[in-house]
Order: sequence, then structure tokens, then C-alpha cells
Amino acid sequence: MDDEDPTTTDTESHVSADDDSPTVLVTAGTGTVGRHVVAALADEPVDLRVASRDPDRARETLAGDEHVEIDESALDGTAPDAVEFVAFDLGRPETYYPTLSGVDRLLLVRPPAVSRVERDLFPFVDAAARMGVAHVVFLSVLGAEKNPLLPHRRVESHLTDLPVDTTFLRAPSSVRTC
Repeated sequence: MDDEDPTTTDTESHVSADDDSPTVLVTAGTGTVGRHVVAALADEPVDLRVASRDPDRARETLAGDEHVEIDESALDGTAPDAVEFVAFDLGRPETYYPTLSGVDRLLLVRPPAVSRVERDLFPFVDAAARMGVAHVVFLSVLGAEKNPLLPHRRVESHLTDLPVDTTFLRAPSSVRTC
């Protein structure tokens, strides 16, 4: 690997070399919404990646979750289309490249503790765009487009300025996302 920052590559869409399945990255994959997204996508023709500060704990959490059904072989790595768990931390930019490498689509959930999105979230979404993520689905809140004080609005605005397709899921603010 050369000395260049791998997150500064040209924008391009990625598809797995051995099939036409897109790679989908889910952040907050063990959260209230993310775990259901992971369960739904585990049976779909996608290469599914779950980003977590502690991949082993994330795998155990999903395996023991009575509210979602995911085939055990998809979680333990024995299935050919197993869920991939990767170490990721917004506060550690060195985790961005391995997390985003080859990703086509991203489900982005803003952790509730991250209110300074310009400092703590934008570098990650900027890296995603540079690395060729083609579509970002952002879990936002109802009314975000009308309230400039909400960090969700700033994230939506920033995503709109990037060279990626976007979808904003505006859930009621009563939905706990992580």
C-alpha cells in the first residue's frame, strides 16, 4: 500500500468482484432501528457489513436479540453470505478506510452523543463520498428540514452537497435510534 491517504480516492461505485451484490454498511447495527435493518438485509442478495466499536460484542448482541431473527450461520461467519462485522469509531479516522472500503450503500445513524456533527460526523461522510459510496440513507427526524438548530438538518444539508444519492428517513423524534 502506498503512502497516500486511501480515503482520497476518486468517487466510483463498488460491487463485489465475485457477484453483482452491492455492499451495504450499517452504522448503529445493534440499535433500535439498525438491528431490524440488519435482520432484513441478512436474507437479501447484498454483502452486509455492520460497523461497531466492538464487532464481537455487536455479533453477540444480534445473535442474542429476541426481537429480530437472523440465521445463526449469517452471524457466526459460517454462511457464504455471512454478515461482516468491522471495527469502527467516528472518533478514530483510521477506522474509516477499512470500514468503507468497497461499500456501495450506507445506512447512517447519528449517535445521540454526537451533536457536533461538523467535527464528529462530517469527516466520515466526506470519506464515504471520496471512497465511492453511491447512496447514503440517513436516519433523521421529522421536521429536520424546518429546524436549523437540529444537528439532523445540518447532516441532511451536508449530505445534499456531496456527490452521493441520498435518502432521508425522517422518523418521529420519540424513536430511539441507538
